[in-house]
Amino acid sequence: MNRGFFVRTLREYWGVLATLILINIFFAVISPYYFTPYNLINIMDHSAITMILAIGMVLVIATGGIDLSTGATLSFVGIITAILFKASIPIFLVLIIGLGIGGLIGAANGLIISKFRLQPFIVTLAMLSIIHGLSLVLSGGHPIIGLPGIFINIFSGHRIIRNSIFIGLIVFLLGSFIVNKTRYGLYIRSIGGNEECAYLCGIKIKRIKVATYCIQGLLVALGSFIFMSIMDAAEPNAGMQTVWMEAIAAPIIGGNNLDGGKTNILGAVIGVFILSSVRIGLNILGIQPWYHQLFIGLIIIVAVIANTIGHKKIEQM
Repeated sequence: MNRGFFVRTLREYWGVLATLILINIFFAVISPYYFTPYNLINIMDHSAITMILAIGMVLVIATGGIDLSTGATLSFVGIITAILFKASIPIFLVLIIGLGIGGLIGAANGLIISKFRLQPFIVTLAMLSIIHGLSLVLSGGHPIIGLPGIFINIFSGHRIIRNSIFIGLIVFLLGSFIVNKTRYGLYIRSIGGNEECAYLCGIKIKRIKVATYCIQGLLVALGSFIFMSIMDAAEPNAGMQTVWMEAIAAPIIGGNNLDGGKTNILGAVIGVFILSSVRIGLNILGIQPWYHQLFIGLIIIVAVIANTIGHKKIEQM
């Protein structure tokens, strides 16, 4: 049974796995500093936030949706959280409020999309503009620095292996369980696969979509806490650079279809490690940051092509 599971997994993910392995071999050959314990931990640490966001994005994409407001929500939750910390609000209450804000933004996206039957691209793009604008207004366009030490220790810590890595692992395990072992996972795949058929089968389409975007908002808030703890600051533009793009790109690299109907969390996580490996490898080689997007774009295209070929081969078996 275990051997069969391993063979099926290898067949399904051979494209992205091969891409990840080749990237790591390339950087290991080019630089002696790449395959060191410190750098491997750095890759996992760098991947934690994107992994959490990408797992939530897998759920959204499975319904046939998309969430472009992810980066703006990450920034907004961070700004609100930092303001509350500055007001000496107890940390437990601040965390609840931060998670609540993320969940409410996500729920608002899901409600507008499902209630008025609007395109997720348009709704979440508008939400991105609104939330990012609020972040800039509340922060004056400047970072808010100086966060409580206990907050930093909870979400990042100063150990060799940061707490963010363990948090990312927990989210991965929970996400995998939910999509593979619960009715909810079946429902979101059904909605993305054929919404009309899902409706006729009695699935509460609106309720499931609102819940899915809400879960994504909660995970974005969690990712915001980790980002803040690492930076010891809340940035109004924190999620507006590459975080939101990689949160969308990783699931697609991992075999999730933008048309919906799939919940490929492991593939999305592999996609996250591909992106993180490329970015950190380029940093080690001293390549300027403005070239990173060029290389990452090429990797995305190659990985998607390899993954598509892999799926075609599976279908022919």
